[in-house]
Amino acid sequence: MSTTAQTIIKGAFGLIGVYQPNETMTATDAQDGLRRLNNMVGQWALQSGTIPCRIREVFDTVSGQGSPTNPYTIGDGGDFDTSRPGAIDQASILLTQASPNDVEVDLAILTNDAYDAIQVKDLANSQPTCLFYQPTSPLGRIYLWPVPNVSYNDLVLYRLDQLSTFSSLTAAYDLPNGYDEAMEYNLAKRLAAPYGKVCPPDVLQIAAVSLMIAKRQNNKLADLPQQIAQGNRSWGYNINTGNM
Repeated sequence: MSTTAQTIIKGAFGLIGVYQPNETMTATDAQDGLRRLNNMVGQWALQSGTIPCRIREVFDTVSGQGSPTNPYTIGDGGDFDTSRPGAIDQASILLTQASPNDVEVDLAILTNDAYDAIQVKDLANSQPTCLFYQPTSPLGRIYLWPVPNVSYNDLVLYRLDQLSTFSSLTAAYDLPNGYDEAMEYNLAKRLAAPYGKVCPPDVLQIAAVSLMIAKRQNNKLADLPQQIAQGNRSWGYNINTGNM
């Protein structure tokens, strides 16, 4: 559903009685509402339940890049010019030289400890098997191991597509169904105390229920992992064999 920050903010102010429907917000209140709305959206972007979809993106790799001294950067203006992810959900390497079709091979996503434990981090190979992501700011950093020494394969990233903050009061945004109500009522909760108001009980209830429905809608089914992509048994538990 298409809406604007101004519509959400005006509605939130109305729910707590700061403005009546026929009143015009002051410029100061409108900008304060925009700041608080974007703060809320930023918090929601950190919660998987409020992120509405998962996306797949494909990027070119470069021979020799992905090492500790030369990682890929991801974010606005980075090597991978897209929005900076808070986390990478899944990754794979796309073997473009396979015949007759490209073949996508999963990469293991490494934890900090697992990447730290790699003794030869700049080991080179044509096909990496692992990926390590550091969500640094403003650009995240992606490391591949082994470091690819060819440039014809592609890197595939799967990640949750975070909600964008509102760039202005009047810019139109298409929100998933139900998000406009959840934003309006939850913003009212945030605006009440700074403007000396008490949030009505029905507003608090609708805020909680609308946010719960949005999160429930975003729940996704997932396959139960049976074994870790890499051969190191200390990384996981195999339900078929009963072994680590």
